[in-house]
Amino acid sequence: MSDADAHDSGSAPSHHLAAVWFADLVGYTALSEMNEGEAIRAVSRFQAIVRAVVQTHGGRVVKFLGDGALAEFPSTEQAVRSADALRADFARVGEAEGLGVRELRIGVHVGDVATTEDGDVYGDGVNVASRITSAADPGEVWVSEDVRRQLRQRPELRFAPRGEHALKGMRTPLELHAVGIGEAAATTAGERPRPKQGRVGSPRRRTLALIGVGVLLAIVLIGGSQFLGRGGGDVAEASVAVLPFENLSGDTQNEYFSDGMTEEILNALAQVPDLRVAARTSSFAYKGREVDIRDVARELGVATVLEGSVRREGDDLRITAQLIDARNGFHLWSETYDRKLESVFAIQEEIAGAIARELKGSLGLSRSDRLVRNRTDDMGAYELYLDARSQLRRRGAGVEQAIGLFERALQRDPEFAPAWAGLAEAWTLAPYWHAATDSAYWAMSLDRATEAAEKALDLDPDLVSAHVALGNAHRDRWQWAESDRAYRRALELAPDDPEANQQYAEMLSGMGRTDEAIPYARRAAELDPLAAIRLNALGYILWNADRPDEALAALRRAFAIDSTLSYVNGNIARILISTGRYAEAEAFMQEIGVPIDAPTRRVTRALAAADTVAAIEILRADTLIARYHYLYALVGDPERAIAALGKGQFGGPFGPPDALWGPTHVRYRDDPRFRELVRSRNLAPR
Repeated sequence: MSDADAHDSGSAPSHHLAAVWFADLVGYTALSEMNEGEAIRAVSRFQAIVRAVVQTHGGRVVKFLGDGALAEFPSTEQAVRSADALRADFARVGEAEGLGVRELRIGVHVGDVATTEDGDVYGDGVNVASRITSAADPGEVWVSEDVRRQLRQRPELRFAPRGEHALKGMRTPLELHAVGIGEAAATTAGERPRPKQGRVGSPRRRTLALIGVGVLLAIVLIGGSQFLGRGGGDVAEASVAVLPFENLSGDTQNEYFSDGMTEEILNALAQVPDLRVAARTSSFAYKGREVDIRDVARELGVATVLEGSVRREGDDLRITAQLIDARNGFHLWSETYDRKLESVFAIQEEIAGAIARELKGSLGLSRSDRLVRNRTDDMGAYELYLDARSQLRRRGAGVEQAIGLFERALQRDPEFAPAWAGLAEAWTLAPYWHAATDSAYWAMSLDRATEAAEKALDLDPDLVSAHVALGNAHRDRWQWAESDRAYRRALELAPDDPEANQQYAEMLSGMGRTDEAIPYARRAAELDPLAAIRLNALGYILWNADRPDEALAALRRAFAIDSTLSYVNGNIARILISTGRYAEAEAFMQEIGVPIDAPTRRVTRALAAADTVAAIEILRADTLIARYHYLYALVGDPERAIAALGKGQFGGPFGPPDALWGPTHVRYRDDPRFRELVRSRNLAPR
C-alpha cells in the first residue's frame, strides 16, 4: 500500500517509528483456483495463528489483506521473533492439518509509519516491508539491513545475507537478510549472498535449536537441596504453566471472569495423569506483568506455557489461547473461540482437551476421558461463584464478601457442589479475618464450614477442595482423627495438590508430629514455588523441628517473594530473636518498619544487653500476652509463657496449637501446667 492508497481519515495521521511485517501465503492463488474451500480453510487457520502470535509478542494486527496480514510492533526484536514464530507455527499446523498451503513469506522492516484514527497504518515503513515480502523465498523471514543492524548483537538471532535487491518503488537497492533463531532455519551466516529465487521449489523444513531447557527455581531450603521441583531440578517434558488470561473486556469488573476461566482450565489440566501443572498461586504471580516465557518456564520448572485472553460483551465471549514450547518459543497450538456464555464449560473442555491431545501426541501422555464437567446449568450462579473465588483470594474483607456471593450462587443452584466447597473454605477462614474472635464466633464458623463441606461431598464425593475444607474445620476443633481422614482422602484424590499438602502438614505440626509434617510442607513448596504462604508454612514447621537455619532459608525466600506479609515477617523476627541473633533481628525489624518503641524491639535490645529484668518489665506492661509466649520463655517466665500458649492466638478454644511444639518451650514440657494444656487440645503429652 502506497501513501496514495491511504484513505482520508478526517484528521492528520500520527507519525512514529515502528517495526512492521507483512506475511502472505505461498501458493494461495493456485490453491484457490483448484479448491476454494481448502483455500478458505488455510486463510482461516493463518489468521487465527497470526492473531495468537502477534498478541503473544506484544504487537497489533493492523489488518488482513486476503491471504496476507500486516502487523505492527513497538520494538524490532518483538517483530522479528513474532515473524519467526509465525513462520514455524504455520508450517507445523499446515503439516498436521493437511493444509493445501504450508509456507509463508514474511518481510520485516523498521521505519516511519503513520497511523490514522481508525488504526490503519501506512508510510515508508509499511511500503518497504511489503516489498521485502515480495522478494522473500518461501518459508523464510527476510529483514532489511536496518533491522539486522539493530539486532546484530543478539547472539541467538542468525542473519544470512541475501544480497542487494532492487525492489519495486525503491530508488536504490536494499541489502536483505534471512533471519532465524538459534541454529535457524534459513541458512548459516557464512552462506554466500544470492539473488532472489523463483517461487517454485520444494518446501524446506527447518528446525530451530533449543534456547535451553528451563531449570527449576534455585532456592536453598532444606538438607543442602539446591532446587525446588520434581526430579531434583529436571524439568518434566510433560509439564505446563497456565498464565492468567488477559481481560480484554474493557471493564475491570470482569477481571474475576478471566481469572476464573484461567483457574478452571488449570484445574482441568491438573486431572490429566502424568501431566505436571504449575500451581495456581505461582502462575498468578505473573498477573499483570510483562514476562519472558523462558523466565516463567525456568522459575516454575515447566516445558510449556499456556496463555490467552478473554473478551466479554454481555453473553458473547471471545477466548483466545495458545500453548507455547518455552524452550524455543514455538507455538504448539493456538485457537480462538467465539461463543456464548452458556457454552463456557464446553470452551474450557475444548482448550484443556486440545492441550492434553497436543502433549499426548508429543510426549505419550494418557488422559482422562473428560476434563471439565458442567457443574451447573445456571450461568448466573457460575458467575457469582467465580466472583466469590476472586474475593476469597483477597482475604481480609473479601472473605465476608465471598461468603455472601457463595450463598447467592447456592440460592440459584443448591446442587452446585463447588460453591458449597467454596463456602466451606470461606467459613474456615472467617475467624482469622473477622473482628470478633471469641469462642462463639469460632464455633459458629466451624459449624457452618463443616455443614457446607459435607453438603459438597454429598453432591460430589471426590471434590478435593471440600475434603480439605472439612479437614481444616476438624483440625481447628482439635478433632485430629476426623481431620486426618479428610486430608488423607484429599491426597489420595490429588497427591500433587499444594493446598492439601500444606494443610495436612500444618495439622501434623499442630499435633507435634513435625518430622512427619516436613515432607508434606516441602512438597507444597515444591509444587507452588512462588507462593509465599507455602514457604512460610515450611519455615514455621522447620522451626518447630528445631532446624532454625533451614527455617530461615525458607522464610527469607518467602520474604523475597512478598515483603509485606506480617506472618512471614513475624516468623523471621521470632527465629532471629529466639536464637540470640539480636543484631540481625534489630536490623530486620528496622527494615520492615517495626516502630522503635514496639515491645518486641525493646525486648530485643534488653535481651541483647542481657538485661532480663528490663525485658520482663516490658512484657508485663503489654496486654497482648498471647503473641509473646516465646519471649516469656526466653526470659525464663514459665507461668506467663504457658498462660500465653493457653490463650492462643485468638483467645478461644480453637485454632492450630502448633506453637506448643516450638523449641523455646522444650524446657516446659514436663511442667504439669504445660502437660495439662496439651491434654486440653486432645493431644498426648510428649
